[in-house]
Parts: sequence; C-alpha cells; structure tokens
Amino acid sequence: MENTDLKEDDITAAPSASKDGEAAGLSVSASKTKLSALVKKIKGIKNIELIVSLVVIAVALLIYAGIKSAPAKDTAEPDSVNTAASEMTVEETRLAAVLSRIEGVGKVTVMISKSDDGKPISAVVVAEGAKNPGIKLKLLEAVETALSLPGSAVEIYASA
Repeated sequence: MENTDLKEDDITAAPSASKDGEAAGLSVSASKTKLSALVKKIKGIKNIELIVSLVVIAVALLIYAGIKSAPAKDTAEPDSVNTAASEMTVEETRLAAVLSRIEGVGKVTVMISKSDDGKPISAVVVAEGAKNPGIKLKLLEAVETALSLPGSAVEIYASA
C-alpha cells in the first residue's frame, strides 16, 4: 500500500493575479492552514481506510440494486406457443396457461389489447379445441371472467 500522507510543505497554491500581492499571500496562507487542519482531522480518524472502503462498497451495492430492480422486458415464452410467429406478455402467457388447462382446449395463444390507462379493452384467443362450440363457450366465459370484459370484446378462434 502506498504512503499517501500529506505534509504541509506538499500543499502548494497557484499564484494569484491580484493587484495586492500581500492580500493574496495571506489568502493562500489561510487556505494552507485550513487544508492542513482538515488533513490532520482526517488522519486522526481511526480506521479511515476501512470506513472509506465500506462507503465505496455501499455505493456499489446501491448502484447494483438499482440496475437489478430495473423492469425486465414484459414477455415470456410459453411451452404451448409458436414464439417464432409471436410473443406474449406475462399476463397473456398466464391467461393462455390457464385456458390451456381447460379440458379439450389444447394449445392456446392470447392477445390482450389495453387502453392508455392499462385496462384490458379486448382479447383474441386462438386455441386448438375452439372448433368445438362447447369448448369455445368455456373459453369465452373464462376470458370474460379473467379480464372483466364483456363477451362482445372477446373473440375466440380455432387454430389451424
């Protein structure tokens, strides 16, 4: 570890462009004295190196926490979706997972349209089992309930 002790002789001041040379000299002398006193106070603190190290670590942790808690992209890849053609949000993925658990539904893809304030305004569901009118009705009821939408705002289609 390097010796970083400062001595009063090491502290220099740039010459002032003042007309009154003596006033500038007194100002520099006063600054040297204040700086010297500050250096002595800092040196007098026990374990100053440890304290500085802890402060640096705390700042690094705060920066890391800020980066780590930044929102991630709101998409997920469900098992039952061809993600090459589309991506679904986490909410859409969750709804697709619930719908696919209904007997006879099969693979499901969901698209939810939202208003500017984030509330769902419509939904489109594409499901393998939607060829069956009974399954289509179950899907419609489930989406209406899950998203608090009227039936007229939900469309159900059979997948190819």
